[in-house]
Amino acid sequence: MKAFPMWVLIWSVCGCSSAFARLPAGAGPSIDRTQLKGQLFFTAVDSSEPPVKGYPLAEHLYTMPADGSRPPQRVGDFKNAGDLVVYPAQKQLGVLERSGDRRGSFVLDVSRDGNGGATQVLDATRQSLFTVKGWTPDPSSGPERRILPTQVVLSPDGRHLAGLDEGNHVCVAPVRSQEASVCAGEQLGCSAQFPTWSPDGKTVAFAGPVAGNLTSCNLHEVFLMDASTGATRSLTDIPGDRLTREMRHAIVKPGDRTDRWHQTGNPVWSPDGQWIAFSSRQGVGRIRADGSGFAIIAKGIRPSWSPDGTMVAYLAPRSDVSERARGESRLHVHLSVFVVRADGTGAVEIQPDPDSSLTLMDVAWTE
Repeated sequence: MKAFPMWVLIWSVCGCSSAFARLPAGAGPSIDRTQLKGQLFFTAVDSSEPPVKGYPLAEHLYTMPADGSRPPQRVGDFKNAGDLVVYPAQKQLGVLERSGDRRGSFVLDVSRDGNGGATQVLDATRQSLFTVKGWTPDPSSGPERRILPTQVVLSPDGRHLAGLDEGNHVCVAPVRSQEASVCAGEQLGCSAQFPTWSPDGKTVAFAGPVAGNLTSCNLHEVFLMDASTGATRSLTDIPGDRLTREMRHAIVKPGDRTDRWHQTGNPVWSPDGQWIAFSSRQGVGRIRADGSGFAIIAKGIRPSWSPDGTMVAYLAPRSDVSERARGESRLHVHLSVFVVRADGTGAVEIQPDPDSSLTLMDVAWTE
């Protein structure tokens, strides 16, 4: 029996199902795939592998050339990989191993075609400081059964890290010194939305619950935190479809006007620090840190900037899947990597493998 396709869980986080009624037209001339440089890394569930009772489906790490000229290859021995983050200056990729006896945050050397060794960012004791309560099928089972729901992300200079503590507060702490941690004030972070650093190391972007949300992160937007003071401000306010009657009753406080889906997250800074790309109910968007320049550039999720900052990779349903098939069975729509220019033009599909059984979950673009 094939494993249950997991992309729908991403949909539940970003709420993009309604955004996929039609694939992006990609105004302007399509991007020439042969001009795409670097490597694409992605995590994926292999539906040909049977699930193991009591464990999450195995999510492996893969890489391929950004132009799609070679099929994907599995990287490392990650069993439940996720939350990819690019460290361009160090030519490294951050990977979260969410379960197993070595669960934690790793960095992978990508300077050798993605086959470099993986190094754990923190030891188990330090990692536990940045661990929200994770899922486990059996409270009496060992730590290998527990799931780490968030990534710990190193600052550009490698001296600090950002993550969520047990109370879902976004905190910045030194990697080695005894300097005190700096945490966001009253604003919480969402456990499935790890923080991301600006290239200058001064600001941390993250997804957090909006006003009127009674159920943690069913409603969330992008916030910015000053890494030195913890001062936090909201950046986005992008309402989507109206909530159903049941969801309004469960989430919205009496008299609150927030009665629409707010599911804007997965923020990632452009290499020059001028833009933040994000997922939303309306699709992949971009915005400057001062709130200007907002635009939806593609119908997709999980954006990742090209190394030169001129394009954005993201996930969307494969073009060979008909709209009728999507409507009949959402759970069986597989995703491809798409690339679009930063202005929203020229979208092109990079299928990892047309005949593959892989269900893509996340994507990152490196040199």
